[in-house]
Amino acid sequence: MRWWVAGLVLVPVAVVLEVLHAPPLAVLLTSAAALVPLAALLGRATEEVAARTGPFVGGLLNSTLGNAAELIIALAALRAGLHELVKASISGSILGNLLLILGASLLVGGLRHGLQQFNAHLAGVSATMMTLAVVLLLVPGLFTLGPTPVHGAAVEWMSIGLAVVLAVIYVLYLVYTLRMGGPVTEHAHATWSLPRAIAVLVGSTLGVVVMSEVLVGAVEPVVEATGVSEFFLGVVLVPLVGNVAEH
Repeated sequence: MRWWVAGLVLVPVAVVLEVLHAPPLAVLLTSAAALVPLAALLGRATEEVAARTGPFVGGLLNSTLGNAAELIIALAALRAGLHELVKASISGSILGNLLLILGASLLVGGLRHGLQQFNAHLAGVSATMMTLAVVLLLVPGLFTLGPTPVHGAAVEWMSIGLAVVLAVIYVLYLVYTLRMGGPVTEHAHATWSLPRAIAVLVGSTLGVVVMSEVLVGAVEPVVEATGVSEFFLGVVLVPLVGNVAEH
């Protein structure tokens, strides 16, 4: 039995704790732990659907739904008005993948295989994407620094414009990568039927939505009860949920 199958028992446990108004910290930790197997199941179902829909659609599904759990949590947090949590989760996700995941991969790969080889072209493309993302994310924040911080509609519209630019760059990156072939287009041989894969994909997505609502609902009570900041939860907890399941 895969670990994420056994871990799904945490989903009803988190729901029961929420209904019984258990201590917020217990609800938060249980719902976060329940999101890990759900995210893993969502990723597996995505791979199964991708394996049966061809390289283009499959690559698009894998690249788009790869971070679905973090995205759903962020949307739930936005609905609850937890903007600090969302902003921190973006930074935490970048730092987690750039430092923790990359460093752990290099360490384990070096210990297991010794000398490692990498595709220099794809590494350059990824580095360019990362640089663009960091620069565009930093620009709005620069207006809040200095002796006379700038706020208001102008900064908001600029943030929206930069978000659109980031989305366009991501789409262009997908098109480029799908045409040239590479990690985005790789997928394993399907072992599930397409109806089963779609059903699991829908069910796991709904489960992630429910657990995200439970987790987000416990954030403010936990912050008030323990003194832990939203920033810390966003930088550590939210990215950890997605990265543990993915890697």
